[in-house]
Amino acid sequence: MKARLTLVVMILGSALAWPQSLSPELEDVKNTIAGVGAAGGKVGYTIRVPKGAYLIRTGEWRDLYSSRHDAFVSWKVQIETSPVRTLEAALKDATPSSRTVKPEASAIEGGLQVVRRPTSDSVVDASVWTYKVGELGGVRAQCSGPAKALDALVAMCATLQVVPVPSAH
Repeated sequence: MKARLTLVVMILGSALAWPQSLSPELEDVKNTIAGVGAAGGKVGYTIRVPKGAYLIRTGEWRDLYSSRHDAFVSWKVQIETSPVRTLEAALKDATPSSRTVKPEASAIEGGLQVVRRPTSDSVVDASVWTYKVGELGGVRAQCSGPAKALDALVAMCATLQVVPVPSAH
């Protein structure tokens, strides 16, 4: 019995420790969410998400793409409408009440980005928030995943674009 238990522990332990890529293969997604003040009520977006991520539509204003990384962390990209238009507002919006991350805000091409850098090696996940504004409204992407993949999260979230919604006519 002890030998079987040891074997199970070894198999489970190796599965949890299996090396996972810190730069997932990405694919383009395009969708629409409800916008604030948008013509026709919709804002279109495109972004690159981990290949094979599944979409969970969590309301008219939010889409969530998720893909498992390992037993502890998943790659997640959440898209939602946002009223944020300034760097100060982006920093305030993305700053958590806990002290496990240090937010760093910057202007990027066509928008704003806040990197929520972990303050300790014990934090296993990290997130990046990107804000883009188009003629039809503002959109925020929250990209989260392994803390060691912060550069991949920054690059993935920076692909967010606000795009025109095709007319129904």
